[in-house]
Amino acid sequence: MGKIPVLEQILKAGLPKLSEELVKDPEKLVWRDAKGGLAKKLEIDNAKLKRLRKSEGDINILYWLQQEKRENICLTDELIGWFIQNGILPKDLAFIHDRMSYVQIKNYLVRQKEDEEDSIHQVLTTWKDYLSMAKRVKMNVYDEIVYRVSKLYQRHEELVEYIQKNQLSVTAGELEETYPYINDILPELQKKYEYSNKTYAILAPKSIKDILEEGQALHHCIDKKKEYFERINNQESYILFLRKTKQPDQPYYTLEVEPGGVIRQKRTEYDRQKKDIEEASEFLRKWQAVVQKRLTRDDVTLAEKSREIRVESYAEMRKKKVKINGGLFRGQYLADILEADLMEIPDTVKEAA
Repeated sequence: MGKIPVLEQILKAGLPKLSEELVKDPEKLVWRDAKGGLAKKLEIDNAKLKRLRKSEGDINILYWLQQEKRENICLTDELIGWFIQNGILPKDLAFIHDRMSYVQIKNYLVRQKEDEEDSIHQVLTTWKDYLSMAKRVKMNVYDEIVYRVSKLYQRHEELVEYIQKNQLSVTAGELEETYPYINDILPELQKKYEYSNKTYAILAPKSIKDILEEGQALHHCIDKKKEYFERINNQESYILFLRKTKQPDQPYYTLEVEPGGVIRQKRTEYDRQKKDIEEASEFLRKWQAVVQKRLTRDDVTLAEKSREIRVESYAEMRKKKVKINGGLFRGQYLADILEADLMEIPDTVKEAA
């Protein structure tokens, strides 16, 4: 009883079921450490405490009575019983209750179950999943025709199929919302960082989708790790594409580049580097020299800040002894691999610029 000081009061109030549950699992109860009677401590009122006692209520009934109190509404015992019978608590309905009443929710679930073998709870899960997907594809989930769709299972399957066919576009849309500055930053990269000769070319992505397609084509992590997009959004580093001049549409190497032209990473298929990158090194040095001449004062400031973040990050990795868990460099220290890949600006290039 020491874990729940209010437990003795619950037992004395004639609530044996609730008491028994809380002895087994005290974490189930959220109660207020406040002066006053038991009702106040349970975050309900005296009338609801009377209903709880009359129904020989358990923790689930208490949850619903607490919800009544929070919303200042009154639900019938029959409605509460129906939700509990189907394994549904107020928290399970938070995704839709801002648009529909509890009675409307029940009626909708019953209608959608008519032609399905699923349980009511599974219908609810399908509904929640459908609205989550609808939000991903930019549907207005506050439009009644969307959130109260007449053929839930049919629309659910249609959205699953659509997302599977348009996964890159859907993911790109989500990233655009999370990192709102990227679409303004990417067009500026082309005039500052693109460069080519007879053999090689460095191209800038025009959209987030271009970056995702690059990651999928080369089977590396660029399309799977959000930190790359966060760094672009913060102008800490950018993603550029190294291509063969005669094959500009064929992914070759992906570069992570700081605003001043320092190359943090250069990776091809499956996060690898091959000997051919050594052949491209001379071109990459020339590109760095060209970029130095194009930099503005703002770019230089961003470059200095980026370098500081990088140095601090590598130091932190070493302090924590962060190792790579899988792949070609499994078991090696991440900071060592990243520093070995680093291509900084040579002093001769800085002086020439």
